[in-house]
Amino acid sequence: MAQASQHQLAELLVKLSTNGLTQETALFVAAEECTISPFISGAHPHGKCAELISMSMRNNLRNPASPWVVVNPPNAPPNYVGCYLNPDPTSARDLLYEIQLPSDKRIFVPGAQVKVGNPAYVAKSLLRHAHDPRYSKICDVDARLVNPNGSPRVAANAFTKGQAAALNKAGFRFVGIEYLEQDAKRVHAGLKGVYEHHTVE
Repeated sequence: MAQASQHQLAELLVKLSTNGLTQETALFVAAEECTISPFISGAHPHGKCAELISMSMRNNLRNPASPWVVVNPPNAPPNYVGCYLNPDPTSARDLLYEIQLPSDKRIFVPGAQVKVGNPAYVAKSLLRHAHDPRYSKICDVDARLVNPNGSPRVAANAFTKGQAAALNKAGFRFVGIEYLEQDAKRVHAGLKGVYEHHTVE
């Protein structure tokens, strides 16, 4: 069965780029192996760790033993192969999906965004790019921010009525992963501990 090509991935990275990624650089990024550094010391390590959790959740959609408790879980279409972290940290999309075409060829397509942080930050960062088609209107967030139908939840520990109204008007829908923020911090601490242990040795 054909695998998605690095050239096709590079073309997608260029389309989703927010900083003018060139084709040459995109090919390099597509071929480069992932390192641990963005998950422990990057600009947003907790956010990167949340992306890892979201990727794992989406790669377990058909697994009845999946450990993730999800509010408004996404559907996995028949041609869905898997979910991957976008190798370009400045891209408009955090996740990429691999799908299989009728010809058995596999390609990458844009996936969801992943956001952690206080509700005001989540709302502001999403609404800032609401009219840019490179950004997804599907976002994985902590379950406390999501109603069962995928709409933004209004509560003292979630969105305000104004934030929820603006997000609804912009067409955003959410997938809520239970304890996403707490688990992202745990993953970050674990990866950092392993990295520092091996560095000392």
